[in-house]
Amino acid sequence: MSQERGRGAGRPLAWLALGLGILLAGILFPMDWPGQVFPAYRAAYNFVFSPVWMHLLMHTLLFAGLAFGLSGLARFIQERRGQDAAEAGRTALAVLAGVLLVGALQELFQGLSRGTLGWAVLPDSLFDLVVDLVGGLLGLGVYAAWSTWHAAGRRLALQPAGEGEAHENRAGGG
Repeated sequence: MSQERGRGAGRPLAWLALGLGILLAGILFPMDWPGQVFPAYRAAYNFVFSPVWMHLLMHTLLFAGLAFGLSGLARFIQERRGQDAAEAGRTALAVLAGVLLVGALQELFQGLSRGTLGWAVLPDSLFDLVVDLVGGLLGLGVYAAWSTWHAAGRRLALQPAGEGEAHENRAGGG
């Protein structure tokens, strides 16, 4: 326990915060906005992002990454406060609320940059928010799987040498 809270204990949090900050900036910045000024950028942007599948893939991946990072941040804070993982349900809801908030802000900034706010774009914005939420659920699932795998690896690493072999022998493994 003391090794985890030693000299480098703040580094994972700093890297996580930096990664989340960069991801948030990338999500919230209206990426098509420079295309209003630079025709070459607009042509390249439209070539890459105009297919619907690419739009869906990027929204899903960006918001999966956001949910994964927010889950890691929430877990880090819970460990620092001495809370257990029993708060997983509330944490997941808070992460999904954060995903929806960022998605709504992204749609707002995109609409402001294009000058297209109003009822006419509401169906497209709601569709994007659903895709963002699916990405958030994917990120939560990946984080849950990763943290389970990571915790199992930590338990095995902390197990005294030979104890795993004795368990296998008792279970009839040899």
